Amino acid sequence: MDGIRSRVDIIGAVCVVVALIALGVFVETRPALAPVGQVQAVFGHGDTAGHPTLVLAANVNRQVVLLEFPGTDPTTPRQVLGPYLFGAGENRTPVTLRAEDANQDGALDLLVAIKGEQLIYLNVGAEFRLANEAERRQVEEIRAVAQE
Repeated sequence: MDGIRSRVDIIGAVCVVVALIALGVFVETRPALAPVGQVQAVFGHGDTAGHPTLVLAANVNRQVVLLEFPGTDPTTPRQVLGPYLFGAGENRTPVTLRAEDANQDGALDLLVAIKGEQLIYLNVGAEFRLANEAERRQVEEIRAVAQE
């Protein structure tokens, strides 16, 4: 009787797997997301040198999303939406991060690189904000002077 029961259990498990395949659950065998970028640093957003903030950058179905996990309380992540990527295969475009004081105000900013483009998220108080055109020009001028 135990042999029959174990065969029935195996047949039942196989039926479940076949049903899930039929529904498309196991059809995608490649990773669904592009690689996730990450950086750890002290941004001044609820962190310390011993407990730096972790920022992740993910391409979630073509939407770039930044998730900030404050070092002293990682249970309260903050989200910043980045650009939406257009085109075939863009759901697999990697996003990379770097922490740098881009505008030389004494606070680390986030530099987000996507397909050769760089977005600057300025550290303003307790959050990151996308730099406007004037702020981007200021950062470019700072970099030009630094290279001289």
